[in-house]
Amino acid sequence: MASDSGGGRPPEGQRQKFYYNQNTHYNEFKVVVTKPKDFDSIQVGKIVKNNTNQGDVKETLITGRKSAVIICSNRNVANALAKAKEFEDNGYIAYIPIYYITSCGIIRGINKKYTNEEILQEIDARQVSVYKVERIKRREIVDGEPVYMDTERMKVYFEGNEIPQYVYINSVRFPCDPFVRFVRQCHKCWEYTHISRNCTKALSKCKICGEGHPSNGCANPPKCSSCRGNHPSDYINCPEKARQQNINTAITMNNMSANEAALLFPRPQMKRTSFAIVTQNRFGAFNDDDDVNEEYPTIQESNERKHNKNKNMQRKVPTHPRPSARVQSQWSQERIPTQRGATNETTSEEEDNSERRPKRTTTLKEWRRQRTQEYNDMKKQGQDRLYIKQFIKQS
Repeated sequence: MASDSGGGRPPEGQRQKFYYNQNTHYNEFKVVVTKPKDFDSIQVGKIVKNNTNQGDVKETLITGRKSAVIICSNRNVANALAKAKEFEDNGYIAYIPIYYITSCGIIRGINKKYTNEEILQEIDARQVSVYKVERIKRREIVDGEPVYMDTERMKVYFEGNEIPQYVYINSVRFPCDPFVRFVRQCHKCWEYTHISRNCTKALSKCKICGEGHPSNGCANPPKCSSCRGNHPSDYINCPEKARQQNINTAITMNNMSANEAALLFPRPQMKRTSFAIVTQNRFGAFNDDDDVNEEYPTIQESNERKHNKNKNMQRKVPTHPRPSARVQSQWSQERIPTQRGATNETTSEEEDNSERRPKRTTTLKEWRRQRTQEYNDMKKQGQDRLYIKQFIKQS
């Protein structure tokens, strides 16, 4: 099981607690435990032992200096650990990440005049409960400044890991699809998973060659800043962009964190460049000597050696003729083991019968053609059934 880095922790202050319900179906149920200072993993294990029975907790994974993940066998144990007061008394924060217990879908065609509160009050997902709706905004440039405008699409958050096929608003049915986040790319360092206003890099990079200069007028060969490929960083078919899209899909469909999804799609290993110096002249050191001005003579191959080489190449491998059918049958009879007391010798009666047996003078193809011709002739005379009876008797 992949570890969790503690993402999805509720904000400071009034934290809204989330718990596993009957709509969440997992083989393992996780609880994250964090502490800002003096995190003690052994103390965490002791608290878990005091609040659970043997076999309720599979293992506790240390995911960092200040966090751990408790993997429980059922939802009741996980909910009890998230509510355990002993964690709070010792300064720990035990919670269930929101992405473990919720799912996000998208609906379209919602008029812009309705607010989020009005839609949340009227929406109905039948067997799945909705706890939050959020309208999707689109970024536009107005008078040189970015403005976020409302759209007719809305995100719907459901309790549990199931996304219904339809939702109903005032008995009007709207199709609901899983919401997969678009791949984010920074326009400052041209790497993925963040945007430019959250970038921590000090210098901007060129989107063409990846160097620290503006992109306008760059004549360097293209090189991607993410995958190191021979294409610009904003190339639409970049392998790293496809990898990030797969990660976002896994986050939505499998209800997991970004770190867990990244383990499912590891980054390909980059080829290591060799720093060996390769020169055309292996004897370049001799060029410094003024006395050496002549070229080294090549070793001439003798005529006798050339003649022997050509003679050996022209020599043919001896071939043996294939044995006749009589010899092959004789070999097969010698190789077949006989029963105890039996011999391979034939009697005089068998030899006489073999001599009396007529030899086949026609091939199987000719024999079939003759029989077909006879059948067609008798069929014209209306005696095809009689011919079939005679043929059966003969066979």
